[in-house]
Amino acid sequence: MLTKFLLTLLVICLAWWFLTRGRQPINESRSAPLLTGQAVIRRYIILAVLGIVALGGLTLGAWHLYDSYRVMTVTITSPLDGVSVQYQVRKKDIEGERLTTLDGLQIRVSSQERMTISAR
Repeated sequence: MLTKFLLTLLVICLAWWFLTRGRQPINESRSAPLLTGQAVIRRYIILAVLGIVALGGLTLGAWHLYDSYRVMTVTITSPLDGVSVQYQVRKKDIEGERLTTLDGLQIRVSSQERMTISAR
């Protein structure tokens, strides 16, 4: 969550900077204006930072998607009779006291039952 906030703040700051900096008057001459060494370096640094931020965002999103589809083994133990039942569940389908198995079975766990989640 903090990463999303910082990424959004960075994008807003960069957009604000690009919009508020003064526009250069258009040269009427046909020759392209030569950039100074400092302007070229600044342009490459900005492009590199934007590229790194975009690559980081894509990597984080891909990892989140990959991790949410991992199959976990959930063991539910009843305290009354001590019977344990195992289910195969995707990580994204575990929501507090509810879970949905790979077969589509929706299970609601009571507060007395114990739920143990382990990697496959």
